[in-house]
Amino acid sequence: MLQTKNADLMEQIRTLKAQLEARTQEYERRISQLEEEVQRDETANKNTEALTTEVKTLQKKNQNLQAKNADLIEQIKALKAELETEGQEYEEKMVI
Repeated sequence: MLQTKNADLMEQIRTLKAQLEARTQEYERRISQLEEEVQRDETANKNTEALTTEVKTLQKKNQNLQAKNADLIEQIKALKAELETEGQEYEEKMVI
C-alpha cells in the first residue's frame, strides 16, 4: 500500500515537474518576444529621433533658402526697375 502511494506521489511529482517545465518554457518564450518588441521599439524611437532632428535641420535650411530667395526677388525687382529706367532714359535720348 505504501509502495502504491509512493508510486502515485512520484507520478504526481513527475506530472507537476513536466507542467512546471512547460510553463517555464512558455514564460521564457513570452519574455523573449517581449525583449524583441522592446528592441524594435527602442530602434524605432532612435529612428524617430534621428528623423525629427533631420526634419528640424531641413526646416532651418528651408527658412534660410526662403530668406535668400526673398532677397534675390528684391534684387531682381531693383534690377528690373533700374533697367526700365535706363531704357526710358535711352529712349528719351534717342528721341532728342
